Amino acid sequence: MLGVSGLPAIIQFFLMLFLPESPCWLYMKKEKSDVIVVLSKIYDPFRLEDEIDQLATALEEEGHRKT
Repeated sequence: MLGVSGLPAIIQFFLMLFLPESPCWLYMKKEKSDVIVVLSKIYDPFRLEDEIDQLATALEEEGHRKT
């Protein structure tokens, strides 16, 4: 019984290894080229630049709140 309940957790663990990093985390680490690659999988090219600008603005505002 214990093995049956642990099976979904094991499957989830291995599938999570293939997930890309968060665009927010990548942007904070100054890896803009990786941010563009990840966001281009989600958004079309016309909206991509807007999303990057919104991400930069949100992180800048968060940085001002921390200080």
